[in-house]
Amino acid sequence: MPVEPKKDVQVRLMAQERANNTQLGVTRWVAQAIELQEDQIQLADLISCHKRSPTPSQSVEIQKKREFILKRLNSIMSEGEVLFPLAKLDEMLGRAPVLREICLCNDACTCADEIAVTLDPRPKPSDVEHFLLPLPSCLDTRPIGWSHVADVEEELRVGQANEALEALRVEIAHKSYLYRANRGAASTGKKAKTRSYNAIGKVDRVIRNHVKRYDAAVWALDRLGVRSKYPMFQEIKPEHTKAVTNVYDPNARGQRNISLSWIWMNNANSNSSENVAYVAEGMQLNLQLITH
Repeated sequence: MPVEPKKDVQVRLMAQERANNTQLGVTRWVAQAIELQEDQIQLADLISCHKRSPTPSQSVEIQKKREFILKRLNSIMSEGEVLFPLAKLDEMLGRAPVLREICLCNDACTCADEIAVTLDPRPKPSDVEHFLLPLPSCLDTRPIGWSHVADVEEELRVGQANEALEALRVEIAHKSYLYRANRGAASTGKKAKTRSYNAIGKVDRVIRNHVKRYDAAVWALDRLGVRSKYPMFQEIKPEHTKAVTNVYDPNARGQRNISLSWIWMNNANSNSSENVAYVAEGMQLNLQLITH
């Protein structure tokens, strides 16, 4: 059956709240907090990308994004105080999602230095990109009466995980196209200052971000105590994000017997016209592998 994207989950839950005339605003608040957490992940990646020697314009961009996130944080905290006046959200203790940096190289690793820069051993909780959000999954102790809030987060996190997997399928298919356009880069795996390599590098950074979004969703489901209900959400390993060899080198020996990773076995649900070509190619490839 088709998966339900996070936005569709949000619409359904908000409609239920209106129909029951209870817990109004909770779904919207939780959804905004999850989206803000994704913005934090993206900002942390941007900071890491420019960490060694940011240009003045890059530094300005980072500060603008920090300011934007801080404004949204203040808004969410203020709205949370109205929704949950007895909770004392600003005094709650908890932890942020544990996110990974994984190697995405198809052959010999060329991203070790880049990943090393992104791994900050001492993130500052005072930085907006690491600020703890008062979501049920993040809190060590949930306020009394927050069972509905936790249920809402569970459903939204499932939608988030499905969206991240769909985005990964699109980008992996995209990377496979790029490798096919430059088989030399695909076969050697060497870092080269070429347009093709730069394009692949950009796609890999996007893939890393989607892996983190997925990890954040699965981490939250685990913290909510419902991880076992969703066995389809497996761990994403480096080999699951590699370019699909059948696309960029279809004539190589043994390609008909290669199995795609579990990521491709979940139902895709893309509504973006610009991504149709990539997803269609990937889904067609999946069908060919299954039927041969």
